[in-house]
Amino acid sequence: RLDSMMGAKRALQSADYPACCTGANQRVGWVVGTGSLNGGKPADNADDCCAECAANTVCVAWTYSRPRGAARGLCWTKDNEDEPRLSDDPDVTSGQLSNGCSRTDARREADC
Repeated sequence: RLDSMMGAKRALQSADYPACCTGANQRVGWVVGTGSLNGGKPADNADDCCAECAANTVCVAWTYSRPRGAARGLCWTKDNEDEPRLSDDPDVTSGQLSNGCSRTDARREADC
């Protein structure tokens, strides 16, 4: 029963993600941007990290990393898209809100 409740919660949450947070706009194994607006905040997955970025008017890129075996990962939101590069860590995922979304439309799926 707990598993079905958690699945339903995840389904509801994923419906709230901006379209620019879909896997099509995520780069697995890449790091995009430098620095961090939030110092690395705990997050459950890359979609949550993207949604965190979309909710911040300054954020234009994000990077999510979850160490193997860890229950949660860390999300770094960024104010730049500098230096996109391959990561040595295959568990890193990054994205850019400009990848199909304008800053003002990032929260409205139909406009992304």
